[in-house]
Amino acid sequence: QITILALLCLDCHNLPVEGAFQKKAGAGVISMVTIRLLTGLSGAFVFSWLIPDTGKWAEAATILPGTAIIEAGWPLFWSRLLGNGYVLLKVVAIVMALMIVVEFLRQTGGLKVLAWLMRPLVWVGGLPREAAFMVMASSTLGLAFGAGLVIAEAKRGHLSERERFRTNVFIGTTHSLFEDTGLFAARGASVWWIVLGRLVIGALVVRISALIRAVYLRSDSSRRVGTSQDESAPSTCSGRDGESVESVESTD
Repeated sequence: QITILALLCLDCHNLPVEGAFQKKAGAGVISMVTIRLLTGLSGAFVFSWLIPDTGKWAEAATILPGTAIIEAGWPLFWSRLLGNGYVLLKVVAIVMALMIVVEFLRQTGGLKVLAWLMRPLVWVGGLPREAAFMVMASSTLGLAFGAGLVIAEAKRGHLSERERFRTNVFIGTTHSLFEDTGLFAARGASVWWIVLGRLVIGALVVRISALIRAVYLRSDSSRRVGTSQDESAPSTCSGRDGESVESVESTD
């Protein structure tokens, strides 16, 4: 259950802020929010059937080893306080460690090496190799902390509008693979189900959303062409002898 909850939350969290960042990176807020909501809900539903509910998967998530059942009252209060404090310390330690590693890579040029290593992941997502740096920045830093790098890379102009949209869809559904996954892993979620599940879902959503967008743009373009042809066609009126006479606007 905690793994399925993680798959849902990691797609649907912080939508207003991250949607605003993705808008600056070349994607619409409404489209990104809609795609991420549908992806999170449908992904959680699908994986609720795929993840086994027997054996170790049916056991309670391991958060605090050796936790005993405590009666209500002050003993329960102090137990929960100490337990939540312990989990909070684990979360802080994970985030600080990741931030130190990322800053080290930023200063030593390791981020560029990571971007090169991300090319197979970019290929899986159906994206051009020029999108590798955006995928790397969002995977390691997330869309909030890595927004500066993602936006700057999107504005370099080496990606077309279609490619920017596809890249935003992918990073919207797969960002912060390390930090956010670690947070839920500290609560007992399965790392492999979260990481592989999000990558598979992201790759599928990129292709489905690109197909839907292409169909919409094609129908919209056809509708505009038809409207412009109707407006440019000359109007006709019938003359006294029954022949069709074109009405031409008088010009000065």
